[in-house]
Amino acid sequence: MTVIIKDGDILWRDEEQIAEIRRMANAFGAVLQERRRQESLKAAGKFAYSCADAELSDLGFLAVLAEEFGEVAHEVNELIGRPEKRTLEHIRRMHAECIQVAAVAVARAELYQREIDAADGAFTPESA
Repeated sequence: MTVIIKDGDILWRDEEQIAEIRRMANAFGAVLQERRRQESLKAAGKFAYSCADAELSDLGFLAVLAEEFGEVAHEVNELIGRPEKRTLEHIRRMHAECIQVAAVAVARAELYQREIDAADGAFTPESA
């Protein structure tokens, strides 16, 4: 058993909870890596805007999100009635598609956060 104490609070008590936190951290790390990849593709000219850019309309964002979600749906549909197809390779594809969905949503959340911060008068590098 492992006990992690922060500011007097016990946060995790056993290896299973610690493993769960590590899985979550790995997933969040994969989303961050995908966000960086998206911005690199934009910088390389593959597309004009990312979902974090105000120039991409909300409707445009929805189209990108729907396309990515559709890829997840496709991977899930491949398994209907065929449990033998649920291989590690297929699980990896579903994982990758879920990471892309999350990264697209995070990109848009970044834009909305900038807009909220600006409305609240929060300091942003753009306002300096």
